[in-house]
Amino acid sequence: MYLDYVVDIPDVKGKITFRTKGQARYVYYEYSREYDPSKQYTNVKRVTIGKVLPEDENKMRPNENFRKYFPEVEQPEEKTVSCRSSCLKTGAYMIIDKAAKDLELDIKLQDSFGAKAAGIMLDLAAHSIITEGNAAQYYPDYAYNHPLFTPDMKCYSDSFISDFLRSIKEDQRQDFLDQWKADRCKRERIYISHDSTNKNCQAGDIDIVEFGAAKVDAGLIAAFMKERCWKTM
Repeated sequence: MYLDYVVDIPDVKGKITFRTKGQARYVYYEYSREYDPSKQYTNVKRVTIGKVLPEDENKMRPNENFRKYFPEVEQPEEKTVSCRSSCLKTGAYMIIDKAAKDLELDIKLQDSFGAKAAGIMLDLAAHSIITEGNAAQYYPDYAYNHPLFTPDMKCYSDSFISDFLRSIKEDQRQDFLDQWKADRCKRERIYISHDSTNKNCQAGDIDIVEFGAAKVDAGLIAAFMKERCWKTM
């Protein structure tokens, strides 16, 4: 999959080659050479790292291999092209915005993660609720025609969203949960909803796992999780 931004073609002497297929010109990177003594020749290993831009032969649109072999090259956070529709779908956003402010989720997220990260998290939550999915690759499509909580409603690429989620630290998550629990009444119940699954489980005798319909009946307990309620600690 080609990423939605443009970079300079790497200047690595003797390692970069080009191949033309149809209308496109691809950039290849040589990452290894292995000599085969039995055949007495060297095996050259190359991978495609991008596709040359027709309008500028010094630039290319990279793929995931480029990020693997050139991690030092910073990717732009924002998409390089206009990503907003002239007509935004505001209904569900307004409801989620009202709920977030009533519960002070925006303030708690900012305290734990910072203003920029808080906006992105609210956008990802809204994206998950509205589209009933959470795949990062579809987030740019959602951002195209929905209002955003991110400061200045900036659009971010799916690769940036993946990196952002990986960058979140455990102590940040715990700090947010501590803030959330601090505002809850000790006698108030918190409802946690889990998806059910028919995968086998060997977890043993625990409350959230019970016998169910296993996909492969191996006589094991299936991780069949129901909606349960827990009291705050």
